[in-house]
Amino acid sequence: MKFRGNPGGIRGLAGHLIWPLAVWTVSSFKFLALCDSMRGGSQWWPQVLWSTILGALALSGLPLLLPRRVRPLGFVAVSALVSALCLADLLYYRYYTDLFTVRSLSLAGQLGDVWDSVRSLFSMGDLLFLMDLPVLLAVALLDLRSRERDLRFRFRAAGTCLCLLGLLPFGFQTGIVRLRVPGYVRAMWDRPAVMFTLGPVGYHLADLINASSDLFASRAVAAQDEEALLDWAVKRRQQVPVSQRDSLHGAGKGLNLIVVQVEALQGFVMNLKVGGQEVTPNLNRLARRSLYFPNVYNQTGAGNTCDAEFMVQTSLFPSATGVAYVRFSGNYFESLPRILQRNGYETLSMHGNRASFWNRHRMHPALGFQEFFSKERLRSDEEIGLGLSDRSFFEQGARILSERKGPFYAFMVTLSSHHPFSFQGIPRTLKLDGSLEGTFLGDYLNAIHYADAQIGRFLQDLRRRGILDRSVLVVYGDHTAIPNANGSELEVLLEQDLKDPLRWRALQKVPLMIRLPKGRGARVVETTGGHVDIGPTVASIMGVNMPLAFGQDLLTARVGTVVFRNGTFIRGGVFVDPTARMAWSMGTLSEVPFDAYRDLAEGASEALRLSDLLLEKDMAQRVCERLP
Repeated sequence: MKFRGNPGGIRGLAGHLIWPLAVWTVSSFKFLALCDSMRGGSQWWPQVLWSTILGALALSGLPLLLPRRVRPLGFVAVSALVSALCLADLLYYRYYTDLFTVRSLSLAGQLGDVWDSVRSLFSMGDLLFLMDLPVLLAVALLDLRSRERDLRFRFRAAGTCLCLLGLLPFGFQTGIVRLRVPGYVRAMWDRPAVMFTLGPVGYHLADLINASSDLFASRAVAAQDEEALLDWAVKRRQQVPVSQRDSLHGAGKGLNLIVVQVEALQGFVMNLKVGGQEVTPNLNRLARRSLYFPNVYNQTGAGNTCDAEFMVQTSLFPSATGVAYVRFSGNYFESLPRILQRNGYETLSMHGNRASFWNRHRMHPALGFQEFFSKERLRSDEEIGLGLSDRSFFEQGARILSERKGPFYAFMVTLSSHHPFSFQGIPRTLKLDGSLEGTFLGDYLNAIHYADAQIGRFLQDLRRRGILDRSVLVVYGDHTAIPNANGSELEVLLEQDLKDPLRWRALQKVPLMIRLPKGRGARVVETTGGHVDIGPTVASIMGVNMPLAFGQDLLTARVGTVVFRNGTFIRGGVFVDPTARMAWSMGTLSEVPFDAYRDLAEGASEALRLSDLLLEKDMAQRVCERLP
């Protein structure tokens, strides 16, 4: 963008500033559109509006620090960066109800495997985030031919001023938040809330600062933190006296343990009928012959499937930043497979994808699995989506288990019902009506119907081989399936108004079934729980103890509590947001006094802190060695 006139005068300088003005305007609109897409109308909230506009100003000033010859391309790069951040945040929010982080870049190698899922999240409206780039690039290439004098000092001074002015809200808001809620920005309990407080630029700057500090952080542990961990572990051991144990404690001792994690199995499909046809007939039948837990909430973070694996095996919370499977595969874990191995069990895991996906080839051995059967070790005779079909996976899995003498612990992770649920090869055997046919929800119901059929065949195979009634069988969903962006389809199916956040939260459950031989002890357990509770509950049935579990035994818990990674929690039927200092009944949707949950809120925050300490400082072995 050339301005002919005195290049050193006011008019000349103003002409040169057309570039930052244009990029500032476009970037502000992009960020505000992102906020509106995440939460309608939020772009007009005062703290969002001014922090977003000034944050965009800081970015727009950066290219002014560059030499004249490359400055136009610098402005194009800034606009492209803003587009990339907005799209990354938007896609993450649509799928995870969360935001993109710097640590997400470590998962870029898996993008090709999940490209179908990523592509399904795009909408035509997202192209608006990219429309300015061809125009800016064309103008920049023309501007490169300009021979105007470089006012480097003036531009660097202007760029510095714009950056400092744009960063004012970040420093101001961060200071206020640190006074009101210490550790809030550092812990990133609720990333969307942080973004609505600091603005999109402020959020990503805080995330970058956190990731950088983690990179150079020492693994040394303060003495008081180590003592706090030890004190917590000792108190946890004393929580449930022998006299208060459930009658099924130790009922699975010496039996095989088979744990099946089902991809995207969400609770609402249980006992659901579509056109008079059961969506999950085999799982419904299994639930009637099992300990069935209908109130287990999804607690996964950015790792989704592998976060569920991690929580079930360790009863630790997901990593506060990044993904535990990627960041901490070198740690020692006092996990369920390691504990069972010490009690004479052979431990093995199976998954139909390549071994390196989600870093399983390193993490499963770290968790204590002696053998890992991945796609490379299994026969690839039928594939659906990301890997081996559930039919082939379960057929080969049953054969592998029949070759074991026992007792064994086998952990199996399914794959065919993976997002976006429309993979070629999934038979469309579920009869859908016109309102569901061809929709995202219809594809999901059909995919989970297929997964259910293969689970039914697997159970028959285990029974035929004489394995089923010599084993404790656990089946649960790894995470929820329907993102908020497709909530309207779910509203029609369930005939419910799900626009209220509490009603939506109530649907974020995954079914859990624990079957003992011949259906012993089968009943419905209504206790509220989450993924971190599955390990301790199974361990109790198997007659072993997980000394560093942050979960509870759902068979003995009087009132269940489930803590989410963002610091909110559910106690019984009450949802509590400690940051907002508010609590609501999930039954009536009405507010209840927060003071009754203040101590529990402090306990939830401390549990997350101690779990992070165990994980980030690799403290599990040291604490176990010091336990009396």
